[in-house]
Amino acid sequence: MTELTANPMQLAHTFKLGVFAAKADRGLSFTTVPEQWRATWDDMQRAAVAADAGGMDFFLSIARWRGFSGTTHVREWSFETFMFAAALAAVTRCIALFSTVHVPLVHPLYVAKALATIDHVSHGRVGLNIVCGWMEPGRVRHVRREADPGGL
Repeated sequence: MTELTANPMQLAHTFKLGVFAAKADRGLSFTTVPEQWRATWDDMQRAAVAADAGGMDFFLSIARWRGFSGTTHVREWSFETFMFAAALAAVTRCIALFSTVHVPLVHPLYVAKALATIDHVSHGRVGLNIVCGWMEPGRVRHVRREADPGGL
């Protein structure tokens, strides 16, 4: 498949439906039930293919650097957003694929190169979700590790 695909986010209908936060374990649920979302690659691939076949407009993956701990341990497992979008691009056909970037943590040149790669692999279906981050312990931990490579 070498043709460019119209990005669903640029289509005429203004109300967009998509999948959000499925890339991290438990998704948006803070629960301890055994049936919780595990966020394995196989589960996410099936979900993305189903969303694509069902006409959903986008698949937006959140970026997590650490989980919430506590009794639920929600979002302690997740994939990196750029690699994840590139992998989904290979198994989907129409759905827009968003990567999330915490601007204080990721260099803009890397973001541009990664998005350009996903854009080519997905034939124009890439999107970018830009956030500043809100969990201070995660940001401090990440910045501290960058500032002190010996502390890894």
